[in-house]
Amino acid sequence: MIECLDVKKRVYTIEDTRELNIAKINEKGIMENRVVQTVTKDGVNPVTMDDLLKKSLRFHPDVIIPAEMRGGEALTAVEAGRTGHTIISTLHANSALDAYNRILSMCVSTGVRLSESKLLEFILEAMPLVLFKRQLPDGRRVYDEIFEGLKVENGRIVGKTLYKYEIQENIYDEDGNIVKVVGKHCRKNRMSESLLERLKYGGASNEMLEAFM
Repeated sequence: MIECLDVKKRVYTIEDTRELNIAKINEKGIMENRVVQTVTKDGVNPVTMDDLLKKSLRFHPDVIIPAEMRGGEALTAVEAGRTGHTIISTLHANSALDAYNRILSMCVSTGVRLSESKLLEFILEAMPLVLFKRQLPDGRRVYDEIFEGLKVENGRIVGKTLYKYEIQENIYDEDGNIVKVVGKHCRKNRMSESLLERLKYGGASNEMLEAFM
């Protein structure tokens, strides 16, 4: 996903250790895209991910990439996502839908005085899409599901699966161990018109959108 970013987009990354390599250097050694890469700092005078998230807003980036959300910085990311910035991040969860509950629990940990339903509405507004990656029995990791959140109903996120990886067959060796999983990604639902419109305003071309429709 990160590799698909338009080179004209202003991108601000935040990591604990420099691992992302998204700078695009041409044959003359000149960086073609607009990237600011930052790292957190432990020890004396620490600099947290939340600190850098708040600082990133002064640069007016199009895309903010907090490499992994683990705590209260999730609330800052949600607020940034609700004010015109695209947030691309990772976290640990058991499913695409459960990812929203993980973000909720991180926001609640800040002590913010909002109901969980209102927080979920804010999270959904900031992060309408979740890509869930799963490890298969043969050891490979695949994007298992692309999920679009649509609304909050009775305190829970309601949405639909856009794409799902469906296992067609498990192939075993003579000892009964799975050596290969045969499957494919299948389209399940069309994205909502509101998401489609949002992606267009974000700069997605008709050709790019048609590839997913």
